[in-house]
Amino acid sequence: MIHARRTGLVTAILLALGALAPQAAATSRGGPAFTSGGDFPGESSCTRCHYYRIDTGPGEHQLEIDGVPASEFAYVPGETVSMILKFQDEDAKVNGFLLTARTGDGCDSGGSFEPGPPPKGDRVKVRQGDSVFLRPEPCGDRLKEVHWATHSLVKEGTSVEWEMLWTPPATYSGPVTVAYAINGADGNGAASFDSVYFGQVVVQGSTETLDPPVITDGGFSLAGLADGDAVAALGSFASLEGMHFAVSDGGRSAVDESGLSSTVIDDVCVEVGTHRAALYQVTADSILFEIPPDAGLGATSVRVIRFCDMAGPKASESVAFSTVAVRPRFLEFGDGEATHLAAVRPNLELFAAAGAIGGHRTRPAEPGDLVTVFGSGFGPLAPARQAGEVVHGLRERASSAFRVLVGLLQVPAADMVYVGAAPHYGALQQLTFRVPTNVAPGSHIVRVFADGVAAATGSQLEVAMAVEAVTPQSCSVGLELSASDRCSLMIGGLEALIEIDVDGKACAFVQTDGTADRWTCGESELDLGALGAELRITKDADGAWTVANPPEPMMEAMP
Repeated sequence: MIHARRTGLVTAILLALGALAPQAAATSRGGPAFTSGGDFPGESSCTRCHYYRIDTGPGEHQLEIDGVPASEFAYVPGETVSMILKFQDEDAKVNGFLLTARTGDGCDSGGSFEPGPPPKGDRVKVRQGDSVFLRPEPCGDRLKEVHWATHSLVKEGTSVEWEMLWTPPATYSGPVTVAYAINGADGNGAASFDSVYFGQVVVQGSTETLDPPVITDGGFSLAGLADGDAVAALGSFASLEGMHFAVSDGGRSAVDESGLSSTVIDDVCVEVGTHRAALYQVTADSILFEIPPDAGLGATSVRVIRFCDMAGPKASESVAFSTVAVRPRFLEFGDGEATHLAAVRPNLELFAAAGAIGGHRTRPAEPGDLVTVFGSGFGPLAPARQAGEVVHGLRERASSAFRVLVGLLQVPAADMVYVGAAPHYGALQQLTFRVPTNVAPGSHIVRVFADGVAAATGSQLEVAMAVEAVTPQSCSVGLELSASDRCSLMIGGLEALIEIDVDGKACAFVQTDGTADRWTCGESELDLGALGAELRITKDADGAWTVANPPEPMMEAMP
């Protein structure tokens, strides 16, 4: 005799455990979202329920679009076409599928689906977004727009076809990745002997109806550098402005394992003569790139190619210019009326008259200040820099024939700290020097001569009267600081300086050599642990900073 109460308990346990086991019936009316097995962020697969043979069974599958293999099809934006998923498996008794399409990084919709007409479109249903399962990160709510097609009921037999009507994105969105999963089940009602197959294909978009890129008149320049004539040094930065460059904004270069920057971003490339240029940023209307160091000297031209390395590339008209070995130019800041040399202190504060550059903290240079300016075309490096190479560390100019004048005063050779590559900034070059101690206050033109070639004039450096140095007080615990105050302490045998700027932000920096600092800043708290000091300063509600010891580490709770 079986006790009824015990029978109820056993039944409850079996039901609870059964809910954890894979069940074929769970997906007999369609697969859950985000289980296509596609190479998308956070995507899962139907093997979480169905398992046995994973892509190892005898089944064959193919995706056709408009009557041709999907890999050979090119979509026209917004034009609806038939999509048929074919499957054959001699061991299968019942079959189901799930299919989705994505663009970009795999988080955005690759168009919409509808069930196709009978007979191939019956037992197909389409869903959008997801109200049951959590959307995987990092896509989040972007997946609300994603469609996926699946079976409303399984199809029987060893050979089946499902038809959907696919409408690609309304505007050209680059390649669309279509991923699908097929389950060839044995029909025994359990998931333990099901065969699962995966497919993924990239569908290119048709470029026939799209406009070619256009470089606007005067749109070729040397990256906002002074003297934008049509002569550029090999290896220098340049920029293009125009229309129809890229599908979307924000494409930036990726550096490969050999340390070289991309030559193709968002299916866009730039040709200088017959050479592909390294690209640093591509948007719909602008491109930042590099004149290839190996492009050769003399007359050449530049053009933009959209959909390069694809069927049906579209090229802009060419813009003529010429290349030389050396032609120094400086980066500048401008407000439409005045331009200022992009000169910085070691802590990246800008040298210019106070308030001269909106949104930036500025102050004039003082005699003896260490100044770093950035530019391009200073000349070849030693060892030579490859096309697109991102230099790490310091790499100096191959020639020592480089002079700097501040006004009419030449910077002494001993104060020429560094001329060469700007580390980590691609084709950008860097000049670091000390302002002559006998320079008069005022606005001075900075001129350079590289191998006898003069830079364009007009780059201004504002110099203030030298202020007698004030020895800062020690950064002792309890010291209160306000705007423009500073204090010092020793870190690793070097003096570190804490400054409170006029905006109430605190910065600390340690000058390690003539070209680089270790520094850190904070808006409400400054922890010097990153610089190697057990000290911090905190800001109160009134804007005053106080030097303090770091907080004691919290003791772990005893077990």
